[in-house]
Amino acid sequence: IKKYSTSGIFNKYKLYSLEDFNIKFSDGNICIAEVNGIEGKSPYKTTTYNLHLVKHKSGKWKLSEISPNNN
Repeated sequence: IKKYSTSGIFNKYKLYSLEDFNIKFSDGNICIAEVNGIEGKSPYKTTTYNLHLVKHKSGKWKLSEISPNNN
């Protein structure tokens, strides 16, 4: 989860650092996680995003969607 939230050239929701994450749902094939951290761009506010991951046949997880948490 840290890799998906703190890296990626085209990731407009990239975090500078990950402070905390919680798995909201997982059935072994789909995972929804809430991540909290410091934004990668100035003014470096603390923010929260939702990550949707899907497990492929090879057993690796792939990020399918990342979105701001509206709470």
